[in-house]
Amino acid sequence: MLIVNYDHIVKNLEYLKNKYHKDNFLIIKNNAYNTGLEETINHCTQAGLNHFALTSLKEGIKAARANKNAYILIMNPLNKEEIKQAKEYKNIALSITSKEWYDLYKEDLKNIKLHLKVNIGMNRFGLSDIDDINDILSSNRNIEGLFTHFPVSDIDDLTIHNKQVDSFVKIYNKIINKEQLKYIHSQNSATLLLDDNRLSFCNFGRIGILGYGYSPTTFDSNLKPSIYLNAKVVAINKIKENEYIGYGLSNKMDKDKLIAICNIGYGDGLNKLRVHLPVYIKNKEYKVLAVSMSHLIVEVDHNIKIDDIVEIYGDHIRIDHLLNYCDTSCSIHMSSLHHQKNND
Repeated sequence: MLIVNYDHIVKNLEYLKNKYHKDNFLIIKNNAYNTGLEETINHCTQAGLNHFALTSLKEGIKAARANKNAYILIMNPLNKEEIKQAKEYKNIALSITSKEWYDLYKEDLKNIKLHLKVNIGMNRFGLSDIDDINDILSSNRNIEGLFTHFPVSDIDDLTIHNKQVDSFVKIYNKIINKEQLKYIHSQNSATLLLDDNRLSFCNFGRIGILGYGYSPTTFDSNLKPSIYLNAKVVAINKIKENEYIGYGLSNKMDKDKLIAICNIGYGDGLNKLRVHLPVYIKNKEYKVLAVSMSHLIVEVDHNIKIDDIVEIYGDHIRIDHLLNYCDTSCSIHMSSLHHQKNND
């Protein structure tokens, strides 16, 4: 069972706000990283944390309906019909993702809040010509936000990242109508952790994984995990030395062992690399031997019984601990898990 601790999400956002002295747009795309979009919004807004960003209109409308006090930024470009639907919700803002897109839908974008995206090297969305940026800003007073995205702030070599920061600062310094920009946000989770003084003009961060309690780079023990994933022991088997467990012949026993079969596997979204981390049963650490589609095999002792609860992720084992064993991000692990309501 997957349980989400929404209080921890709120505490993480409050901690990051106090530490870095700026508010944050919390990324809530893909069902808020599988924590539950509406539940995440409602817990945050009750604590006065009202700013959120996502990518699709469908989730944007769902978020806008969840709480009228929530400020929802849709970051992907929308088409004409989608813009019309978005305008029905006063708490939705849209992103200007290219000059071509803006010129095409300029008339449709009247009376809607807008953020202008700058492209500094990711080459997905955004404008890079300062003349185009200033022309659009001067022609539309509904533009109240400016943002970019730093795609390589989570690697050891920050040479390219530093050039991209310099590019964004250079563009910002040449913007004429800065006074209309209520929201300036560029720092994703990894960039926020760098605490770069060059980006001090950004009054908002725009974080994903940090808000949910996990770090893409430097571990911070003050962050509280939001994901608590448990399974159950459904069988216990005695395995003799030189016998095998699981598929193939890669798991040959070097001695007699007692193993527990747990009712979770990669078919439930659990990454196969989870085999590198232990689980906890009755607050004791046990070694994982194999991960299959529907089962996790754990080496145990005689203290473990059928129906015992197995901590897959929680206070002992965090999702970001997996980063020591794989190159994939915390967000990939989170978004692959099957979300269940707290009371399921």
